[in-house]
Amino acid sequence: MRRELPSTKGYEAPFVTFPQNPRLIELDGFSVLDYISEEYMNLRIRDLSSRIKLDDFDRVVVNAKGGWFLYYELAKLQQPSKKPIEVVYRRPPQAYGAIVDNPIPSALKEKRLLIVEDILDSGGVLETMMRDAPNSTCLVAVRKRNIPNQIQVANSFACIETDNLWLGGCGMDFGNESYSENFPRSYPGIVVMPESLIKS
Repeated sequence: MRRELPSTKGYEAPFVTFPQNPRLIELDGFSVLDYISEEYMNLRIRDLSSRIKLDDFDRVVVNAKGGWFLYYELAKLQQPSKKPIEVVYRRPPQAYGAIVDNPIPSALKEKRLLIVEDILDSGGVLETMMRDAPNSTCLVAVRKRNIPNQIQVANSFACIETDNLWLGGCGMDFGNESYSENFPRSYPGIVVMPESLIKS
């Protein structure tokens, strides 16, 4: 007998504003601005894990590369019985819509899937994934606020909400040629690229 999904009614991810005087920290030889501590982020992931169980879905779909951080953290807490499926949906240069390199398998499109991703910013990538698998629920580590023309993705839940800054950590990389590839994707907290404050 199929189990009912746990209720997330009324759940809202807490919003953490960027501090006025952020602390400068060193990660892998780069200076970055501290935003959300790894200890607090861990608490938020544990809270989300208590509300949504990986095994309550037909399958879990992880969007590489960003989604793996959150999936692994949830899997450590829950020890799921099924292996996840990796897909590759990525944001195009204009920031809306998605480039699909490895789509959700057609045999799964009508299933109840849990999509795990790093961030909801423009919303274009998750909107495309939800169109490909309309019975899905989306989990992200971070949802940004104040994104112009942000696409609202139904049935999506975040560990935390942040200001609209250039973030890294918890699955997100800076994606900037001034930094090494994938930096700082594996950092368990959230940091900000210093030069992005000047641009904003």
